[in-house]
Amino acid sequence: MKYDSDTVPERGIWYQGDMNIRAKMVSLLALLFVALIVLDLAVQSRILMPSFAELERDDAKTSMTRIGYALDQTLNGLQLSATDWGDWQDVYGYVQRPNSEFVSTNITPNAIKQLQVNALWIIDLQGKVVASRSQELSSGAKLDIDMAQWKVLPESFPWRRNLAAGAPARGLIQTNQGVMMIAAAPVLDGSGGGRALGMVILGRLLTPVQIREIGAQAQAALSMIQNVRSAGADQIVDTDSLTEVYRTFQDIYGRPVLTLQVEVPRRITARGRDAITYASVYLIGAAVAALALLVIVLNRMVLGPLARVTRHAVAIGKGTDLSARLNLDRHDEIGRLACRRLERSLAGQQLVQQVGGAHPGPSGKSVAITQSSAWRERNIPRWPTPGSSCSSAPCRRALSQGTTRLSSKL
Repeated sequence: MKYDSDTVPERGIWYQGDMNIRAKMVSLLALLFVALIVLDLAVQSRILMPSFAELERDDAKTSMTRIGYALDQTLNGLQLSATDWGDWQDVYGYVQRPNSEFVSTNITPNAIKQLQVNALWIIDLQGKVVASRSQELSSGAKLDIDMAQWKVLPESFPWRRNLAAGAPARGLIQTNQGVMMIAAAPVLDGSGGGRALGMVILGRLLTPVQIREIGAQAQAALSMIQNVRSAGADQIVDTDSLTEVYRTFQDIYGRPVLTLQVEVPRRITARGRDAITYASVYLIGAAVAALALLVIVLNRMVLGPLARVTRHAVAIGKGTDLSARLNLDRHDEIGRLACRRLERSLAGQQLVQQVGGAHPGPSGKSVAITQSSAWRERNIPRWPTPGSSCSSAPCRRALSQGTTRLSSKL
């Protein structure tokens, strides 16, 4: 590429319309660091933050799994109480020969309260309710529940087939007072044997207090929502501050009856976001510092000396004084370029100028210098004419001697 020497200033500004090497290097390094920062932000938004959210979802699923275990344990405890009542000789005799004395002595408000249940039913093999009681769990007041009005188990009641088989059962059922946990156990002779004569059913309402107790067992924030969702896999909803998991439970008829909600605070994402923010700030600061340091080092070791060589070459090209020297004390590529190639070229041009050109005189005016033919014979070799060959021994010897003399002048 050719440049007009008139557009070259003395210092500081490069050729008009072009960008110098320093600007190119700084721009390239800045673009490189910007690309790295953009890549880091993309990794954070596409990989790190979604991984934090996935950890929170796994934590929320684990919490809901613990809720399921806690509910199962509550139903297991209720069934143990039903089994204890069913395998009682007095109950076995009462089913065979109902009497009011057994009811007034054993099915009392205090006995129901000790069982921690809201309702109790004793049913014979024909599905007839031979004894029942329902009351508030805390106060012991009578509880108006629709199941307490049963005289006979409905024909559609799923546990009717358990009467003759003597099989236990447990589950959930919808009542007019809300969702109730119920558990059934066969009526046996008191020794865990004999022919089953019916079943004992115990029920406990899932009140907000009961929900909190189940949540405390699972160490999770548990709540029961009003609108029952369709049964199926757990549903996960992410908000800005919470990860919510919904699970729907079915009743003994196989219908959706209860939906529980677990709320898990998004602490992992919050802490991860803070850590990533701090890391990004430090990364940007380190990138700016590294860029500045790299520019300083490049300017001192490469760009500055290269600019000096360029200015020196441009100044020589504009002037007629070939005696100026760069005096750049370096031992790398720039030093070899400046101190060996450029200086030798200038020395050769100066020698040729002294031999056949003009030389500044004492008064500053150029005067012609004519050397004697003897001096020319000693210092200027007879070079082969253009187009001629230099295959003879005298020619090669003259070429070698001339090159040696010219090098000694340099």
